[in-house]
Amino acid sequence: MRLVAKTLFTSLLIVVPAAMTLADGLPRAIVEEHVFHAGTVQQGPPIAHDFIIKNGGNGPLTIKAQPC
Repeated sequence: MRLVAKTLFTSLLIVVPAAMTLADGLPRAIVEEHVFHAGTVQQGPPIAHDFIIKNGGNGPLTIKAQPC
């Protein structure tokens, strides 16, 4: 039983820092508001709304527009 616990502990000492290194330098998009409800809209000027997207990661965050 001690051998299993020792092996598991040693594995965690290797795997956890390696996983943290892989996650370092990656972007992480944070969007607080996912949906905007405009309510009843009449014909006229277009409606505009800004969605705030923040980068919570360490790497550059790239956002590309895709045609619908």
